[in-house]
Amino acid sequence: MTERFPGVSGLLLKGPPGVGKLEWSLELIKHSLKEGKKVVMVCVDYPPEAIKERALKFDVNLGEHEGKDLVFIDCVTLSLSNVREGTPSRGTLYVTSLSNIEGIGMSISKAANRLGGSPDLFFYSLSPLFLHNSSSVLMKFFQIVTSKLRSWRGFGVFALHDGAQEGARDTLAMMADGVIEMRFKPNLQREMRIHHIKGVTTSPKWVQFDTGGEFLDVVLTERSPGLEFLSEREAADESL
Repeated sequence: MTERFPGVSGLLLKGPPGVGKLEWSLELIKHSLKEGKKVVMVCVDYPPEAIKERALKFDVNLGEHEGKDLVFIDCVTLSLSNVREGTPSRGTLYVTSLSNIEGIGMSISKAANRLGGSPDLFFYSLSPLFLHNSSSVLMKFFQIVTSKLRSWRGFGVFALHDGAQEGARDTLAMMADGVIEMRFKPNLQREMRIHHIKGVTTSPKWVQFDTGGEFLDVVLTERSPGLEFLSEREAADESL
């Protein structure tokens, strides 16, 4: 994925709930795994089982990779129960509560060490953390995690729902290496655009997309035709 977003260690993905941020992240995960990358996914809104179920609807079988190329960090299960420890699993690490920012950071490092290499990180999402932590703590956390990714030469996507504290949201956007925005039109069609990527000239044009197929290249095409993902048919044609 670093080939698609060179020099990007922290990409902020903004938009209202339900617009497609999770689905777009799953599409990115699919491509990372397909390229042989290792992946760490931090689950804050939904537990891993719900994420895996959702992914299957988009032809992404995360269970096949769990514990081998993929490690989940579950921040949900223990926070909603009286259980202090999760069931031991090579594919899942547990964090006790959403206020345990240090535990989330340590789990990211542990997952990366377990997988080896330079994993890509997908964080869905930052928004619930604002209910349990101060903005200053989250800014520092974001800075530390993106710094880790940079040292690993990894790539990270951090989803953020509209409605988070406006000032903190703007600060995160400035701290991130790039920002992608999603929105609903009045007719409920979905659009996305690259707001900015550091060091890269991008188009501010909003592009319509839908969740139900591969829509990863919707934004990449706007950025540079050379970075566009090819469909399987196009790739086959090119190889002839």
